[in-house]
Amino acid sequence: MVFLPAPTWLRITAVIGQGLILGVLNSVNVLYVMRCLARGTTEVGRARALKYAFGLGPVAAVLGSLSAQALLAEKVPGIVYPFNFGLLYLVALPCMAVCAWVARGMDLGVVATEPAESLPNFLRNSVATFIGDRRLATAWIAYLFWYCTLGGITNLSLYTREAVGRSPLELAGIIMALRFGLKALAGFGLGSVAARFGAFSAMLLTVLFVGLGLGWPFVSSGYGYLLAFGLMGAGELGGVYFSNYVISVSKPANTTRNLAFLSLVGPVSSFSPALHGNLTDRFGFQASFILGITCATCGFLLLLSLRRRRVQTV
Repeated sequence: MVFLPAPTWLRITAVIGQGLILGVLNSVNVLYVMRCLARGTTEVGRARALKYAFGLGPVAAVLGSLSAQALLAEKVPGIVYPFNFGLLYLVALPCMAVCAWVARGMDLGVVATEPAESLPNFLRNSVATFIGDRRLATAWIAYLFWYCTLGGITNLSLYTREAVGRSPLELAGIIMALRFGLKALAGFGLGSVAARFGAFSAMLLTVLFVGLGLGWPFVSSGYGYLLAFGLMGAGELGGVYFSNYVISVSKPANTTRNLAFLSLVGPVSSFSPALHGNLTDRFGFQASFILGITCATCGFLLLLSLRRRRVQTV
């Protein structure tokens, strides 16, 4: 579409359609990648896979962002608009081909399937089973609190001008380096924690990180404030490690269904960025940060109560 002549309305339609398709496919992709990990690895093997994927992945994201920025700024000789945009999409094709080729070697274990049910009965029984398992229900609520905390990350960016005295745009490079750099370190660290101490411990740490991220503005000033972005980057891995925990406590036949229920937290929590913004408009940035700290604390305590209950009943 970029390389061929086309009317403006068709280009706009293609961009909107692409966003819609990618939004749906990304959700499905994440669900089935985790399902494949659940069926193709042990719990320790899955932790090791996550360790390298989310240790090296953020580094690749930074390199990709810097390369894209150079292309779009027309700093690469001979590549100008609109071909610089088109090249970004073309680069994705060999990357996707490599992923597809590597996926050919995956050996998924066979799991026992449950008897077929009518759709109404399946939905009713699935919801009842999920809610009836205290571990799954608690993880779902804690994940909602995690999401609500993460919704305050935009306010962290806006608060940069007050905390540091410079525009966030001027510090974008440092912010990106801290956010993805600490995310990469946390990727290796959390993977090691999950391998040694279990999925629960790694999940718990991600809630702690986002809570510390929104609490950092209360104890820092100047350039030290920017560490908040690194803490939030580390905490962003909660999306992975909550899923990993759900896999670890689910029966193989129910893993996909339970992950699908967990993914519903995303749309349910869609109110949180607006809530953070409204609190900021009314009471200032500190109100948004307090909301985030409160949500993270509630999620953390919920998970701790789950662990205490589990230890007492062993």
